[in-house]
Amino acid sequence: GNLYEAFTHAEAVLGSGSGSLAEAASLGIPVLNVEDPSGDAELGLNYLPQGGPECGEGALWRTVRAVADIEPALKELARRRAEPEHAARVEAFRNLLFARPTTERIRALFGE
Repeated sequence: GNLYEAFTHAEAVLGSGSGSLAEAASLGIPVLNVEDPSGDAELGLNYLPQGGPECGEGALWRTVRAVADIEPALKELARRRAEPEHAARVEAFRNLLFARPTTERIRALFGE
């Protein structure tokens, strides 16, 4: 299978330093970004946009720093997922990170 097939079965995604976390959040799958406790910047990359709730933080994804943080974070994300605004949050997050590859956008990317 592939990543998107795995996403269809995922209740949540846990990881660190992977763009797949942003992809999962853009599909509405709860995401836990694991912050490296050693503080090693190379191991603790976070591809999720920073900036609070308007970037999905706390509603679509959360950062965890210890095993004890996982269960409460998942419960909070499940609660937020049940809110009526969830679909709008997912759409806004998706639009923040991804764009349809139209001819105009591709030309703009190359400065044409």
